[in-house]
Amino acid sequence: LIVDARDTLFQLDPFGKGAPQVSGLHLFAEYRWIRANHKFIHRPIKQCKGQDFEMGPGPMLCSGSTIGTRDTMIRYINIMYQEMKLWAATPACKFKGHGKDQAIHNYLFKMGAFDELNLQVFFPRQGLVNTVGIMGTKLETRLYEQSYGFNSTTSSSSKKSDIMNKLRGTTDKTWIGDQFELTDHRGYFIDYDGQRSRVIHQWDRFGNAVQDWAYKNILDEDK
Repeated sequence: LIVDARDTLFQLDPFGKGAPQVSGLHLFAEYRWIRANHKFIHRPIKQCKGQDFEMGPGPMLCSGSTIGTRDTMIRYINIMYQEMKLWAATPACKFKGHGKDQAIHNYLFKMGAFDELNLQVFFPRQGLVNTVGIMGTKLETRLYEQSYGFNSTTSSSSKKSDIMNKLRGTTDKTWIGDQFELTDHRGYFIDYDGQRSRVIHQWDRFGNAVQDWAYKNILDEDK
Protein backbone atom coordinates (compact mmCIF):
# COMPACT_ATOMS: atom_id res chain seq x y z
CA LEU A 1 0.00 0.00 0.00
CA ILE A 2 1.33 3.42 -1.04
CA VAL A 3 -0.60 6.50 0.06
CA ASP A 4 -0.08 10.21 0.60
CA ALA A 5 0.68 10.52 4.31
CA ARG A 6 -0.73 13.98 4.99
CA ASP A 7 -4.33 13.48 3.92
CA THR A 8 -5.02 9.79 4.53
CA LEU A 9 -7.10 8.26 7.33
CA PHE A 10 -7.26 4.58 8.24
CA GLN A 11 -10.74 3.77 9.50
CA LEU A 12 -10.09 0.01 9.28
CA ASP A 13 -7.10 -2.19 8.49
CA PRO A 14 -7.05 -2.40 4.66
CA PHE A 15 -5.69 -5.94 4.91
CA GLY A 16 -7.54 -6.96 8.08
CA LYS A 17 -10.48 -9.21 8.78
CA GLY A 18 -13.14 -9.06 6.09
CA ALA A 19 -11.00 -7.11 3.61
CA PRO A 20 -11.06 -8.34 0.01
CA GLN A 21 -7.97 -10.24 -1.07
CA VAL A 22 -5.55 -8.28 -3.23
CA SER A 23 -4.28 -10.35 -6.14
CA GLY A 24 -2.82 -7.72 -8.47
CA LEU A 25 -2.64 -3.94 -8.81
CA HIS A 26 -5.42 -1.70 -7.47
CA LEU A 27 -5.66 1.85 -8.86
CA PHE A 28 -8.20 4.42 -7.69
CA ALA A 29 -10.09 7.06 -9.65
CA GLU A 30 -10.45 10.60 -8.35
CA TYR A 31 -14.18 10.77 -9.11
CA ARG A 32 -16.59 8.99 -11.43
CA TRP A 33 -17.20 12.04 -13.62
CA ILE A 34 -13.65 13.46 -13.73
CA ARG A 35 -12.07 12.26 -16.96
CA ALA A 36 -8.47 11.64 -17.99
CA ASN A 37 -8.59 14.63 -20.35
CA HIS A 38 -8.84 16.99 -17.35
CA LYS A 39 -6.37 19.85 -17.72
CA PHE A 40 -4.63 18.96 -14.43
CA ILE A 41 -2.96 15.99 -16.13
CA HIS A 42 -3.77 16.44 -19.81
CA ARG A 43 -1.88 19.73 -20.14
CA PRO A 44 1.49 18.44 -18.86
CA ILE A 45 1.11 15.17 -20.80
CA LYS A 46 0.51 17.02 -24.06
CA GLN A 47 3.44 19.32 -23.30
CA CYS A 48 5.67 16.30 -22.72
CA LYS A 49 4.39 13.83 -25.31
CA GLY A 50 3.16 16.19 -28.04
CA GLN A 51 0.08 18.27 -28.73
CA ASP A 52 -1.47 15.48 -30.78
CA PHE A 53 -1.53 13.10 -27.83
CA GLU A 54 -5.01 12.50 -26.41
CA MET A 55 -5.82 10.76 -23.13
CA GLY A 56 -9.29 9.70 -24.23
CA PRO A 57 -12.50 9.21 -22.21
CA GLY A 58 -11.27 7.13 -19.27
CA PRO A 59 -11.29 8.25 -15.61
CA MET A 60 -8.54 10.37 -14.07
CA LEU A 61 -6.67 8.12 -11.66
CA CYS A 62 -5.22 9.35 -8.38
CA SER A 63 -1.50 8.75 -7.95
CA GLY A 64 -1.78 9.28 -4.18
CA SER A 65 -3.01 5.76 -3.41
CA THR A 66 -1.99 2.43 -4.94
CA ILE A 67 -2.37 -1.10 -3.60
CA GLY A 68 -0.95 -4.38 -4.82
CA THR A 69 0.84 -7.58 -3.96
CA ARG A 70 4.54 -7.31 -3.12
CA ASP A 71 5.67 -8.44 -6.58
CA THR A 72 3.11 -6.23 -8.32
CA MET A 73 4.09 -3.14 -6.33
CA ILE A 74 7.79 -3.64 -7.05
CA ARG A 75 7.02 -3.83 -10.76
CA TYR A 76 4.67 -0.82 -10.57
CA ILE A 77 7.25 1.32 -8.74
CA ASN A 78 9.94 0.38 -11.26
CA ILE A 79 7.69 1.31 -14.20
CA MET A 80 6.90 4.66 -12.57
CA TYR A 81 10.57 5.28 -11.74
CA GLN A 82 11.75 4.66 -15.30
CA GLU A 83 9.16 7.07 -16.73
CA MET A 84 9.95 9.69 -14.07
CA LYS A 85 13.63 9.54 -15.06
CA LEU A 86 12.65 10.06 -18.69
CA TRP A 87 10.52 13.10 -17.84
CA ALA A 88 13.28 14.55 -15.65
CA ALA A 89 15.77 14.25 -18.52
CA THR A 90 13.45 15.76 -21.16
CA PRO A 91 13.20 19.59 -21.24
CA ALA A 92 9.66 19.52 -22.68
CA CYS A 93 8.49 17.41 -19.73
CA LYS A 94 9.57 19.93 -17.10
CA PHE A 95 6.86 22.26 -15.84
CA LYS A 96 6.03 24.30 -12.78
CA GLY A 97 3.48 23.26 -10.19
CA HIS A 98 2.53 19.96 -8.61
CA GLY A 99 0.89 16.94 -10.17
CA LYS A 100 3.66 15.55 -12.36
CA ASP A 101 3.43 12.16 -10.64
CA GLN A 102 -0.32 12.04 -11.39
CA ALA A 103 0.28 12.92 -15.02
CA ILE A 104 2.86 10.14 -15.33
CA HIS A 105 0.61 7.68 -13.47
CA ASN A 106 -2.27 8.35 -15.89
CA TYR A 107 -0.07 8.41 -18.98
CA LEU A 108 1.36 4.99 -18.17
CA PHE A 109 -2.12 3.63 -17.53
CA LYS A 110 -3.28 4.99 -20.89
CA MET A 111 -0.29 3.42 -22.64
CA GLY A 112 -1.01 0.00 -21.11
CA ALA A 113 2.14 -0.11 -19.00
CA PHE A 114 0.24 -1.70 -16.09
CA ASP A 115 -1.87 -4.12 -18.12
CA GLU A 116 0.19 -7.17 -17.17
CA LEU A 117 -0.13 -6.46 -13.44
CA ASN A 118 -3.63 -7.96 -13.06
CA LEU A 119 -4.98 -4.43 -12.98
CA GLN A 120 -8.23 -3.29 -11.38
CA VAL A 121 -9.57 0.29 -11.25
CA PHE A 122 -11.93 1.36 -8.47
CA PHE A 123 -14.12 4.43 -8.19
CA PRO A 124 -14.64 6.24 -4.85
CA ARG A 125 -16.68 4.30 -2.28
CA GLN A 126 -16.04 0.97 -4.01
CA GLY A 127 -12.49 -0.19 -3.30
CA LEU A 128 -10.08 -0.44 -0.39
CA VAL A 129 -9.37 3.29 -0.75
CA ASN A 130 -12.18 5.86 -0.81
CA THR A 131 -10.91 9.07 -2.44
CA VAL A 132 -13.23 11.81 -1.22
CA GLY A 133 -11.52 15.08 -2.14
CA ILE A 134 -13.67 16.03 -5.12
CA MET A 135 -16.81 15.06 -3.17
CA GLY A 136 -15.78 17.57 -0.51
CA THR A 137 -15.05 20.29 -3.07
CA LYS A 138 -18.36 19.76 -4.85
CA LEU A 139 -20.29 19.77 -1.58
CA GLU A 140 -18.60 23.00 -0.51
CA THR A 141 -19.52 24.62 -3.85
CA ARG A 142 -23.14 23.47 -3.63
CA LEU A 143 -23.63 24.72 -0.07
CA TYR A 144 -21.90 28.01 -0.87
CA GLU A 145 -24.15 28.62 -3.86
CA GLN A 146 -27.25 27.81 -1.81
CA SER A 147 -26.19 30.28 0.86
CA TYR A 148 -24.77 33.13 -1.24
CA GLY A 149 -26.17 32.55 -4.74
CA PHE A 150 -24.69 31.33 -7.98
CA ASN A 151 -23.50 34.79 -9.00
CA SER A 152 -22.35 35.95 -5.61
CA THR A 153 -19.59 38.55 -5.65
CA THR A 154 -18.83 38.02 -1.97
CA SER A 155 -16.81 34.83 -2.38
CA SER A 156 -14.13 34.50 0.27
CA SER A 157 -12.17 31.77 1.98
CA SER A 158 -13.72 32.74 5.33
CA LYS A 159 -17.25 32.28 3.98
CA LYS A 160 -16.35 28.94 2.44
CA SER A 161 -14.78 27.83 5.70
CA ASP A 162 -17.91 28.88 7.57
CA ILE A 163 -20.04 26.84 5.18
CA MET A 164 -18.04 23.68 5.77
CA ASN A 165 -17.86 24.25 9.51
CA LYS A 166 -21.64 24.32 9.78
CA LEU A 167 -22.79 21.41 7.65
CA ARG A 168 -26.50 21.15 8.13
CA GLY A 169 -27.64 18.20 10.20
CA THR A 170 -24.43 17.95 12.19
CA THR A 171 -24.92 16.35 15.60
CA ASP A 172 -22.69 15.86 18.61
CA LYS A 173 -21.87 12.33 17.37
CA THR A 174 -20.92 13.10 13.79
CA TRP A 175 -19.74 16.02 11.68
CA ILE A 176 -22.12 15.89 8.73
CA GLY A 177 -25.84 15.30 8.29
CA ASP A 178 -27.39 11.98 7.26
CA GLN A 179 -28.94 13.64 4.21
CA PHE A 180 -25.56 13.68 2.48
CA GLU A 181 -25.27 9.87 2.78
CA LEU A 182 -21.48 9.96 3.03
CA THR A 183 -21.01 8.67 6.58
CA ASP A 184 -22.56 6.36 9.14
CA HIS A 185 -24.25 7.54 12.34
CA ARG A 186 -20.86 8.05 14.02
CA GLY A 187 -19.27 10.09 11.27
CA TYR A 188 -17.15 7.41 9.60
CA PHE A 189 -17.06 7.53 5.80
CA ILE A 190 -18.94 4.66 4.17
CA ASP A 191 -18.90 2.85 0.84
CA TYR A 192 -21.97 2.44 -1.33
CA ASP A 193 -22.81 -0.83 0.44
CA GLY A 194 -23.13 1.03 3.75
CA GLN A 195 -19.96 -0.47 5.24
CA ARG A 196 -17.20 1.73 6.59
CA SER A 197 -14.51 2.58 4.08
CA ARG A 198 -11.16 1.17 5.12
CA VAL A 199 -8.86 3.94 3.86
CA ILE A 200 -9.90 7.55 3.25
CA HIS A 201 -7.80 9.71 0.96
CA GLN A 202 -8.10 13.52 0.78
CA TRP A 203 -10.37 13.57 3.83
CA ASP A 204 -9.28 17.07 4.84
CA ARG A 205 -11.08 18.62 1.84
CA PHE A 206 -14.21 18.69 3.99
CA GLY A 207 -12.74 21.41 6.21
CA ASN A 208 -12.44 21.95 9.93
CA ALA A 209 -15.61 20.06 10.79
CA VAL A 210 -14.22 16.70 9.73
CA GLN A 211 -10.74 17.56 10.98
CA ASP A 212 -12.00 18.17 14.52
CA TRP A 213 -13.96 14.91 14.38
CA ALA A 214 -11.00 12.95 12.99
CA TYR A 215 -8.58 14.14 15.66
CA LYS A 216 -11.09 13.22 18.34
CA ASN A 217 -12.05 9.79 17.00
CA ILE A 218 -9.13 8.49 14.92
CA LEU A 219 -5.96 10.55 15.23
CA ASP A 220 -5.86 10.86 19.04
CA GLU A 221 -2.64 9.01 19.94
CA ASP A 222 -3.90 8.33 23.44
CA LYS A 223 -6.73 6.13 22.15
